[in-house]
Amino acid sequence: MQKTDSNPQFYLKGIYPVEVLSGVQDGLVEVRAKTTFLHTSAYSDGKRQVRVGVTEKRWVRRGEVLKVPFRHVWSHRRHIPQGHV
Repeated sequence: MQKTDSNPQFYLKGIYPVEVLSGVQDGLVEVRAKTTFLHTSAYSDGKRQVRVGVTEKRWVRRGEVLKVPFRHVWSHRRHIPQGHV
C-alpha cells in the first residue's frame, strides 16, 4: 500500500517551490511563494500584458501570492543538467 502525501510539493516553472491556494479559473491558479526569487512573467495580476513580448521582472517575496497560468505550475522539479548552476 502506497502512502499518499497529503501536502504535495509544487514548483513554479519547475524551479521555485510554491503552495497552490486555489483551483484553476480561466487557466490561472493562485500560488504562494515558499522562497524569495526573481520572477519573469508576461502576466501582471493574472492578466496578459497588452504588448506581445513584454515581460515583467521583479522579486517575489516569501509568502507572496501570485496568479500564474496553470501550465507553469509543475508537480516536480525541472531536471537541470549537471555542470549548470
